[in-house]
Amino acid sequence: MIRRRRALIAAGEWSDAVEMLDATIAVQATTVPGSEPGLLALRRTRGDALVRLGRLDEAERDLDRVVSARPEDEVALAPRTRILATRCDTVAALAS
Repeated sequence: MIRRRRALIAAGEWSDAVEMLDATIAVQATTVPGSEPGLLALRRTRGDALVRLGRLDEAERDLDRVVSARPEDEVALAPRTRILATRCDTVAALAS
């Protein structure tokens, strides 16, 4: 499943990647105790894919959750900043 997800992302198949990430997050969140660090990485990846699909509200929720837990996570900050810039929230984008 990980290889398939990575292949979808590499091919720019964002919708299919988001579907797979949704399923993975749902399963991992309910079946793997203490899985939050892994979930953060999955949410970061899903957030980036959602930005690329223009689904900014959903992306922002995922990325905010990651940045709240890991404020230094530059990989999550970049797409989050793109969201703010797209919404013309210049002050917030610069603060990121």
